[in-house]
Amino acid sequence: MIYIIDSLSTPTAILSGLIVLFVLFLTIYHALLKKNNRKTLIWRVLCFVPLIACIVHSIVFNFGKQEIIALSYFATMYIVAILIAVWQIFCNKKILYRISVCVIIICSLVSYVYIPAGAMLPSNLHCYTYSSWTDSFISTVRAMEREYPLSDWKGIDYDALIEEFVPRVQEAEKSSDTTALGIVLNDYCNRFYDGHISLVPANSEIATNVNNILLGNDYGLSLITTDIGDVVAVQIEPDSEAELSGIHTGTKVTKWNGVPINEAKLSFDLPIKPPVAENEEPTRTMLLAGKGGDTAQVTFITDSGEEKTVTLNRIGDYMTRYTEAYSKFCNISADNENFSYKMISDTCGYLQINSESLKTFQVIYAVFTGHAPFIETQTNKILEELKSQGMTELIIDIRNNTGGHPEVSAAVASLFSKEDSVYSYDYSKDNSNAAKLHIKGNGKWADLPTVVLVNQNTISSGDGLADMLSSLPNVTLMGLTPSNCSYQSIGGTSYLAQGYFAITYPVYYCTDPDGTPKIDTDTSRVSRIPLEVEIPLDLNAVETIYASKQQDYELNFAMKWLKD
Repeated sequence: MIYIIDSLSTPTAILSGLIVLFVLFLTIYHALLKKNNRKTLIWRVLCFVPLIACIVHSIVFNFGKQEIIALSYFATMYIVAILIAVWQIFCNKKILYRISVCVIIICSLVSYVYIPAGAMLPSNLHCYTYSSWTDSFISTVRAMEREYPLSDWKGIDYDALIEEFVPRVQEAEKSSDTTALGIVLNDYCNRFYDGHISLVPANSEIATNVNNILLGNDYGLSLITTDIGDVVAVQIEPDSEAELSGIHTGTKVTKWNGVPINEAKLSFDLPIKPPVAENEEPTRTMLLAGKGGDTAQVTFITDSGEEKTVTLNRIGDYMTRYTEAYSKFCNISADNENFSYKMISDTCGYLQINSESLKTFQVIYAVFTGHAPFIETQTNKILEELKSQGMTELIIDIRNNTGGHPEVSAAVASLFSKEDSVYSYDYSKDNSNAAKLHIKGNGKWADLPTVVLVNQNTISSGDGLADMLSSLPNVTLMGLTPSNCSYQSIGGTSYLAQGYFAITYPVYYCTDPDGTPKIDTDTSRVSRIPLEVEIPLDLNAVETIYASKQQDYELNFAMKWLKD
């Protein structure tokens, strides 16, 4: 049976608003008590009403295996309800009552603004945990059919998806196999080719089990494809069978399990499908290194030029080695803070933007005004500081930028643009025009030679920043791979299969001024933000990226390019 209440967002927002009104009612009622014992008792009892309502809310909106995570959606409302229940203790304590009434009114108002504003609560939140695995999956698909803004743009056939995936969900449900279900749901999410659609397991154990099946086995090495099409070994395990057999970083591999390498790369379905087809190649080659059973047969070219075949034993699960190989390729590092900056040569400045994040009050201002002037001021100060140190060219590093608020992207881009422009139109879930995103033509740094570094993990508002800057004459977009090309705003979350999994997805529609969906790829899966300079991935690049002391090959290339 499908759960009767489809979306939790509206009833939760209503309850939060009713609690504010109830607090105001209790405040007025308390002023009328006049030491009437009967009315005082009634007032004390009424203080428990919001708590009872929230207890009922927590029971009705049960997130199953993800209850603790989902509780964070409603935490502020539940805390306010507890405070109101405690409030009755101060009924006859004049000073403490006055203090408590101020605290509770403020807290209830903050909770009301916090929850409906979507700071924690997705605008389209669905809970199908009471349904069977199969029914909850069907309900999730139908919710996405109603709410996902790019269905036509990406050519999504929801009836076909239900016909294809329901039998697989039913099979997993029969055996109560959460790992099998996770693989099915992962395949389903991949069909959208959207980096903003994510599968969220209830816990790390389920996630690890699913990833181990999807990624395969570890044989002591990973692989990558160079620009000329050679597949070479990387991330070799020291003293492993692979290394002892003569395989090292840069060794050319010609066959995998007896199949010519280019055929072997296409012999399996990718468990991770990026929106841009071009970005599949690095991932596909790396994942090939996990394919096999207890052993894998590897054919490679020795240093003396001979072809050699060895059989490598499985030494564990591939997830760790794949993660390490992928992280080095994408230069994933947690070393630098957001908007960190420095001089990386006598004349070259460097600014790293990891996300378009804002503080709570900055978010409120940006959402209501469409601007983030504090970011423009902050970025300008950074550039002034770098200029005072001798900067005559700049590298803005937005590789692995996880996105955030597009107003931040617009504020940064405004410093490099000489003209005002409307960048995008944002539509709410009912398709009414919600807001315009403007780029202000500050133009102070419009003549500064600038390189913007991106990669396939540059997503969301990071995509937006890449798009905004790349359109400017003094900016060159550069990278080993194009950015992710996933820009529509997230706001949908569906909990399904007893809460073992949730699926998150976009619900807000963002377009160019001509009405075309902004940035996201269509059925062609061609990047909408093409690189102006593709950094070569030759053998020297591979050896640099996977050296024992890893160097930032892309950054070094960009510096040299600016000089030349």
